[in-house]
Amino acid sequence: RILKARSNHLSGILNGVDTVSWNPATDQKIAANFSKNNLKGKEECKRALQRELGLPVRSDQPLFGFISRLDFQKGVDQIEAVLPWLVQQGAQVVLLGTGDPRLEAFVRRANQYLRVAGLVTFSNDLAHKITAGSDFLLMPSRFEPCGLTQQHALLYGTLPIVHATGGLRDTVHSFNPKTKTGNGWSYYPLQEQKLQQALKWALTTYYHAKSDLHALRMNAMSAERSWSQAAEKYEKVLTSVLRRK
Repeated sequence: RILKARSNHLSGILNGVDTVSWNPATDQKIAANFSKNNLKGKEECKRALQRELGLPVRSDQPLFGFISRLDFQKGVDQIEAVLPWLVQQGAQVVLLGTGDPRLEAFVRRANQYLRVAGLVTFSNDLAHKITAGSDFLLMPSRFEPCGLTQQHALLYGTLPIVHATGGLRDTVHSFNPKTKTGNGWSYYPLQEQKLQQALKWALTTYYHAKSDLHALRMNAMSAERSWSQAAEKYEKVLTSVLRRK
């Protein structure tokens, strides 16, 4: 309530991303480099990830990635609820993380599906490979002050599907087929049926609207996300404060 009352005195600045470590054009941890001007390398990253994880090597099946600490905050239970349906739609899913023992057990059980790879481990190398090779990123967090995973995904043309909260709401905007704007899909409130609807939009785009899929990737990869941009905003805020004194 106090913060709302003083909203005119507050400024929100998104985190920047380490664009040296996270850059699809130079990343040495992925199977092939790529950029928004040449996405062929992303296709090879998907095939390499499928081979490494024992998934069917299929370009016609959308690949959804999840990279996170396994915690109630991260909405893993929502993924657990929709996973059987998502697999029935022909999707492949990769889950990577450690944390809550019950959620770790779910990730291990998920391997029962032919098209799901559940990995209970922490691996920065795998995080890069999943980010580069996936078509979509799952991020149904209950709250997320800013979030870096979705920003990494956007840099790699991997389209986030997020619960519209905190920094996820600020960085991921649902695609509008008429205006060709947006860089993923967000949903609200935090309900399984709302997540499933967002997944339906992603699946429909993947299967039936390749030109929209390409537009989404271009939108995602074109935005500036470096710390240099964030630093400039911090400088402007601090300068304006000093001028008022």
